[in-house]
Amino acid sequence: MVKVSRDSLLLILCVAEALSLCTAQVIGNSAFIMFCLGAFMLLVGYAAFKGYAAPVLMFFLPWSTILKISQGSLSFFTFALLMVCGIYWLKERFLIHRYYILFSAGALLLTVFSKLLSAYSFDNSYLMFMALLFLFPLLMKEIDRNYDFRYLTVLLSVGIIVAALTAQYLVIYPNIAKYIDVYSFRDITRLSGYYGDPNFYSAHITAALAGVMMLLMKKTEAKERVWLILLAVVLVYCGLLSASKAFVLLLVCLAFLLVMQALFMRGKMSLKLSVILGVVFAIVFLLTSELFSDLISVIQIRFGDFTNLSDLTTGRSEIWESYAQLFSEDAKTLLIGQGFTNVKHTGWGSHNTVLQLVYQFGIVGIGLLVGWFVSYYRTTFSSRRLEAQSWICVVILLVGVLGPWMSIDILFFDEFFLMQFYLLAGLYWMTAPKEAS
Repeated sequence: MVKVSRDSLLLILCVAEALSLCTAQVIGNSAFIMFCLGAFMLLVGYAAFKGYAAPVLMFFLPWSTILKISQGSLSFFTFALLMVCGIYWLKERFLIHRYYILFSAGALLLTVFSKLLSAYSFDNSYLMFMALLFLFPLLMKEIDRNYDFRYLTVLLSVGIIVAALTAQYLVIYPNIAKYIDVYSFRDITRLSGYYGDPNFYSAHITAALAGVMMLLMKKTEAKERVWLILLAVVLVYCGLLSASKAFVLLLVCLAFLLVMQALFMRGKMSLKLSVILGVVFAIVFLLTSELFSDLISVIQIRFGDFTNLSDLTTGRSEIWESYAQLFSEDAKTLLIGQGFTNVKHTGWGSHNTVLQLVYQFGIVGIGLLVGWFVSYYRTTFSSRRLEAQSWICVVILLVGVLGPWMSIDILFFDEFFLMQFYLLAGLYWMTAPKEAS
């Protein structure tokens, strides 16, 4: 009898649940869909009590748009995220670190004041964000207890790959096609799995790729490095399906940083050579394989289309300029923002998370959020140290996780918290206890 480890079993359950949900949505049977959604909530709840909630949430992040009873209804992924935070609050006997309370309460009071000044209402997204601001840091207690960053990266990667590949083939079925957006213009087709937006979809992939690259830098066995390189190639294929210019630019940056880390890292020359040769092999394979030829052609068309900065950024530079002008003219928005209200300047989102933070919270609110993140960081890393030779790995992780935030508004989405968790999990994995030095 084959014995399955707990980690493998959880991954199998996640894949089985995802495929069952796909089947239910294809069939369109409401009872079957509700059964799958109930099974999802039970799986997440059980994982939270066992200390495995974050890997399950990361796996299902690319599936969140089909975790619904019907199109237009709220995603059960959001309910699951709130449930996990509630379970951890219960496990901690309703105790929250005083610094989280201090900065979260400050952000709450500031946004309430801003909303009252502008006569904005208090909607569900606002209430959820504030609840997560207080409770989400509790999830960090999972790290290094039952799993590590390696497992987190594997589940995120597998979730992305299964979602991307199944969406490609299930788009022919009307019941699930309504959840799958395909953008076609001229000779360009942009896919995004089930997620709906190619840039958000590719942001998941750059984060996973950064994680895989960090794993490659560890002194792993040659067999494991081969599997990691293959995983990276499949993730790149899924990312190129989005035909995202931002994804390609970030991919080039990540590959360059990976080679730099390999050159400067301490250790055996064989490890350095295997990493560099792996990158070269992957690039040659991408450029010469028939599997990637159509995708490369689409990317060439997209980059051959621009004659100025506005074309390169698909109009984003003009939007960024309009938001910058607003900040120079509107003191209220610059100082205290819009109070985390889903309104848009001139009808357009900022397409930049930093600008969105200023627009929603102002300079004062950003100070409170920075304080919240610093306290989140310090309570996690107070007894740990980062080795000097790991600094390029830190940059790789920052580029992969936060780089996409420069071209998308992520503030109103679950990724805002989950990707911060993934970032800190990666940093934690690269550190060691101070007493070990």
